[in-house]
Amino acid sequence: PEISDKDIKETLETDVLIIGAGVSGLHAARAASEKGARVIVLEKAGRFQVRSGQYGTLGNKFQRELGIKYDKNAAINEHLKQMGYRADQRVWNYWADHSGEDFDWMLDLAPAVHVMKETDTKLDRTKINLQMMHYPLPSGYNRSEENSPTYPTVMTLLPSQEPLLTLVYEKCLAQGCKFIYATRARKLVREEDGGRVTAVIGEDIHGKIVQCTARKAVILATGDYGNNKEMMAYFVPWAIDYLNVFPNRDAWDTPTNTGDGHRMAP
Repeated sequence: PEISDKDIKETLETDVLIIGAGVSGLHAARAASEKGARVIVLEKAGRFQVRSGQYGTLGNKFQRELGIKYDKNAAINEHLKQMGYRADQRVWNYWADHSGEDFDWMLDLAPAVHVMKETDTKLDRTKINLQMMHYPLPSGYNRSEENSPTYPTVMTLLPSQEPLLTLVYEKCLAQGCKFIYATRARKLVREEDGGRVTAVIGEDIHGKIVQCTARKAVILATGDYGNNKEMMAYFVPWAIDYLNVFPNRDAWDTPTNTGDGHRMAP
C-alpha cells in the first residue's frame, strides 16, 4: 500500500527487525540477541504466538541416546516421494544436516527435560516433557517391505510447546529484545536500487503508523497462508478444503497465518 512520510507517526531503529513473534520469530530473536544484536519484533497479535509442538529433527541428543540411526538420504527420498516431489531437496538436505544441533540448541534453555516412555501415563509438570513419536518401531519392522516406511524423526513437546517458548521469550527480554504487539506489518521498504529491505512500515490497532529501520537485517517470520483461501486456491488448490486446526487470532480478532510476509515480499 502507498504510505506517505507524513503518515508515519513514530520511527524506530534497530540492528535486526523480525516480523512475527511465533516459533521462528522467537528463536530468531534469541539467536540474534545472543550474538549481541539489538532486536525489535513486530507481532500483530496481543502476545507471542504458540501452536502445535511437533518438531521433525534428525540426530538430536535424545535420538542419539536412544541409538536411533538410519540413512538420512533414504529418509529424505521418502519424504520427497510422499510430497509428490514438490519439495526443494536442498532444504531437506539442510534439515538433515542441521536440525539435530538446532533442536539441541533450542532445548538448552530447558532446566530439565522429561523424555516420556510409551508406558508413561502422565506428564511431569516440573520439566519440559518430550515424547518421541512413532517409536519404538514394532519388532521385526522392515522399511524395505513397507509402501510408506516410517522414520522416527518427530519429537513432540507436551502438552504444548508454550512452556518452552515462554523460556525463549524470557531469554529474549533478558537479552534486550523489544516486542511491539498489536501491530501489523504493512510494507517493506527497499533501497532505491532494488537492493535489500532496510525497513518495515507497520500499523498498530489504533491506526498509528510506525516505521522501523534495520541496520543489519529484516527477518520475515510471519507463518504460512493456511487461513488465506485465495492464496491456498492459487498455490495449493489440492489442499483448499483442508481444515486449518490452529485457532490463533490477532489483536483484531481475525485469524493469523494469512500470508502476510508472502504478500509483502516482491
